[in-house]
Amino acid sequence: MVFTQAQQRKYSGVVRDIEGKPVVGASIVVEGLMSAPPRYNGQYSVRANQGSRISYSLVGKESITI
Repeated sequence: MVFTQAQQRKYSGVVRDIEGKPVVGASIVVEGLMSAPPRYNGQYSVRANQGSRISYSLVGKESITI
């Protein structure tokens, strides 16, 4: 029996609005698991399996998935 472990990567960045200002209160979801919200300056860092889908959302706004 062979076990393989998915390789995880660190994904980080800054959540910004259309004017380039940091977004406070956004949610970042990795493959259905809730991650910590971005800091007050919009910065975030999450670990996810390579190829995972990451969604960014904010109450009252359309979600974006990459």
